[in-house]
Amino acid sequence: MLGLWLAIIATAPPTELADAAALPEGEEVTLIAERLLHDGKKDLTTAEGKAKLTSAGIAVDAERIVYDQQRNVVTAVGHVVARLVRSGKIGITSDVLTLVLDEHRQVEDVYLYDGRAISKKDVSTEKFLAASTAEALEKTGTTQTILEGNHLKCEPNGWRIEALELVPCECDFVHPSWSITSSSAVVDTEHDRVSITNPVVRVKNVPILWLPGLSLPMTSRFRGIDTREAL
Repeated sequence: MLGLWLAIIATAPPTELADAAALPEGEEVTLIAERLLHDGKKDLTTAEGKAKLTSAGIAVDAERIVYDQQRNVVTAVGHVVARLVRSGKIGITSDVLTLVLDEHRQVEDVYLYDGRAISKKDVSTEKFLAASTAEALEKTGTTQTILEGNHLKCEPNGWRIEALELVPCECDFVHPSWSITSSSAVVDTEHDRVSITNPVVRVKNVPILWLPGLSLPMTSRFRGIDTREAL
């Protein structure tokens, strides 16, 4: 039996619309799904069954998505695939994902459980946002780095990641021969670099080297660690 597809467009409350700069045109949030439940009193919308949320520079697909318009928080559960194009192209796959949006409905913080983020290049914004499955996201464009962490915060030139495991070269991302772990790092998508604090280099998941800091390029030329670039 074919599911019934419904859609809702969340716009700013009248008090926000009075200020033309508070919500630029085209920044509304759209939800589509087989089932939608909206609590007007709490401005809370729940989408279930092939749920999709879109906004300017954001696309999220999941089994269930809850959008809290008052708090500007999006929570997605079940086979989550998110694509973000603020400060570079970041694709995320996760079981649970929470996005905290600013007053312009742009992503400020990303919290994920049992997931990973992928930095992509060589793909148009339109095609990247259209990659609604994990398989499609994997095949889209070129993967620069894989970032496994639990919190990403948007910064002017990229993202700050906490509890990081990084696969920093265009090699076998599924079964990498080596990786870098750290408590925090900054991915500068404007200059294609990763700056890592207290990195530990692991080969076959065995720690072999600790450094106080490290800066790496996210380019196809990178195939190993240049100690001259250690901070």
